[in-house]
Amino acid sequence: ADDDLRSPDFLMTNVIALDQNPRFVASTSPSCYEGEENMKNKHVKFSLEGTVKERYKVFLQNAWKSHGIYYSLMRTKIAKDYKDLDVFYAANDWSFDFFLISRGEINRSEDGLLVLGKYGQSMSNNPWHYYRNKSIEFFLPLYEFSKYALSLMKNLKLYDWSNVFVSLLKLNFQAIKSNLRFTIRGFIKR
Repeated sequence: ADDDLRSPDFLMTNVIALDQNPRFVASTSPSCYEGEENMKNKHVKFSLEGTVKERYKVFLQNAWKSHGIYYSLMRTKIAKDYKDLDVFYAANDWSFDFFLISRGEINRSEDGLLVLGKYGQSMSNNPWHYYRNKSIEFFLPLYEFSKYALSLMKNLKLYDWSNVFVSLLKLNFQAIKSNLRFTIRGFIKR
């Protein structure tokens, strides 16, 4: 993350959290966009604790503001188990987050701060176009992420699976709507 900053206490805060809590696979601090450092109401603070079903649901409900999870301090051994870091598609960072969630809880410390640069790819004129590799992604921009998420969800009990699946569907509908909005805006500018 070349345009993101961590507060001086970010590492120490999250190392302590990981050292004291073996159930955490990662730990991060509150996050915000550049310029929002002093606006506490803009700081993202959700953690991913509880059962795997609860973690999946909370993540899917907060995916659009989950950058702090991807840039968390994580256990190296677990992070190295993820095999698709070099795969490029929309929400590939969410796939990595989902992988971490499947392996354990993710802490959000009270202290420290992760400041995200506001000129990243997700803030571009059409972030979906940049990641589109397959025709289906024009209509279902989260196609690859959804496939991966479903593969991790297969071990859930049917009731839990259907509960998480509804959250995944809602996220896909939001992505489809966003993709259409950016695409229409692009056609109008031509």
